[in-house]
Amino acid sequence: MRKLIIDTDIGSDVDDAMALSALDLLSKFELLGVTCVYGDVELRAKIALSYLGSKVPVYKGEALPLSGGEPWHSGLEGSLLGDLSGYRALDGGVDFLSRAVSQFSGEVEILAIGPLTNIAVAISQDPSWAGKVKCLYVMGGDFVREFAEHNFKSDIKAAQIVFSAGIRINVMPLNITRQVAIEIAAFDFLGQSSLGKEIKQWAEHKSLAFNNPHDLMALLMASEPSLFTFSGEGVVSVSYTGMSKHRVEVGGKQRVATGLDVERVRQRVLEVLQGDKR
Repeated sequence: MRKLIIDTDIGSDVDDAMALSALDLLSKFELLGVTCVYGDVELRAKIALSYLGSKVPVYKGEALPLSGGEPWHSGLEGSLLGDLSGYRALDGGVDFLSRAVSQFSGEVEILAIGPLTNIAVAISQDPSWAGKVKCLYVMGGDFVREFAEHNFKSDIKAAQIVFSAGIRINVMPLNITRQVAIEIAAFDFLGQSSLGKEIKQWAEHKSLAFNNPHDLMALLMASEPSLFTFSGEGVVSVSYTGMSKHRVEVGGKQRVATGLDVERVRQRVLEVLQGDKR
């Protein structure tokens, strides 16, 4: 079974929670652990635990971006999940990443669905660590518009470190995830579950009629890549303003999702969430 670690900034937007709720997809992996990043990592870790329970270790990672600046919070983090005080997250998210990847060298895949700070710190502490990662799946960037996408923009320095480290990387960019807009009413089957309530709250907060399942699509890219088309392998670069570009290059290890069957992806998103009724 494929070994997976999820690195997430769960809590601010609802799409991280959607990824952690995709039980059908996650069952295809041996989930070694979850690391949280960016801002109030203790709260983020408790939110992750409320979805995963005690069966998967959840770690607090780096709170502050390498680029500096104040982390953004929506103000909604965990507000619908009741009392989270009983959940206990583990310290040392970067240490866990370093240890797990080194223990299973060449076997561990990482799904990074937040700013890339934890990954960048692991590389900075031990540059050889990058060569032990089997593959990194990243939700981030926009390769069509002149637009600094949130995950890259939130820690530009970290993104630059990660994409220059020689890791094999597949990127699910914003210009692809925005093509899958699922009407909020389509999630009514979730009822009053934690995820169902969070989707509705986020939609009301942002005045949205539709949801773009950004992070769940990154998980789909890792588990069902045939749903998407990709660029040739090459190199991703991130500018000092957070803009992202990709160029095909011999010897490059990074590719970007460039197309998809919108209706098939929409259908799969709804299918894989059918099991979440907590």
